[in-house]
Amino acid sequence: DDDDDDDEDNDGDGEYKDADIDHLRLSTEVFQHFEDFGFESDDEYRVIHKINERYGHMSMNVRCKKDVHWKIKISFTINHDSESIFEFLKSSYVGGSDNVNAIGWHKKLIDRQIVSKLDEHNYIMYEVYKSFNSPYKFRDFVVLRSFKTQQLNEHSKRYFIVCSSIGNYNKMQESKDKLRCVMFPSGFEIRPYNNLTAKTKSQVSYRLHLTSESVNIVTADLLGECDELFESMVRISSLVTVFKRKQRLNQLQAMKNNNHNLGSVRSTSK
Repeated sequence: DDDDDDDEDNDGDGEYKDADIDHLRLSTEVFQHFEDFGFESDDEYRVIHKINERYGHMSMNVRCKKDVHWKIKISFTINHDSESIFEFLKSSYVGGSDNVNAIGWHKKLIDRQIVSKLDEHNYIMYEVYKSFNSPYKFRDFVVLRSFKTQQLNEHSKRYFIVCSSIGNYNKMQESKDKLRCVMFPSGFEIRPYNNLTAKTKSQVSYRLHLTSESVNIVTADLLGECDELFESMVRISSLVTVFKRKQRLNQLQAMKNNNHNLGSVRSTSK
């Protein structure tokens, strides 16, 4: 029956075993797990005050907890509209090597490949992250990465960039120099800071749900031994500025080309 099929597809916590199942259903389930994660009360989380104080200029709030798995919540503000942040981050993941930064904002993520484009909003991706305090220098993941826009009200939207591991994916075999790990539904939620500042300021939430192995990609940051994870969040703002500038230049160039083409047509027709 249908319930038995669901048990075969996932383990009840967001790790999926069969990449050939209906990706739209899979994506919906991943988003549901991710939203449930966001609704969890912060009462059970440990606040990392030193990090929050250091990045107080962007209202950063870092919390983490460990039960069966590791869960990390990082929230902060960025002085850009939510759509621009979303489009920049989407471009950095799936926009190709010629985009404005090709994932350069993320100091942890050292390689990423699109394995399969399922549709405009869903991709199977291979991603490699640096890992500290481990015999393995790298952790790699095969994930379904999904992009979603949701209308909040008449004037504003919120945006999601979410991923979750896919197991037993034969197209990306494990390698000897990297440890294949699991990431449960994790990623970004981006929304206007409030209705008054919707076009100039956004609230960003970055949530990670990791195992005792995959958490090693951020352990050093949580312990204060490095700051790559949090500096990556800081870099987003400046690179969104560059991204928007490049978009405007492209638009101006397109208008210039159109005007040139119109002029050529008129000259030919005389």
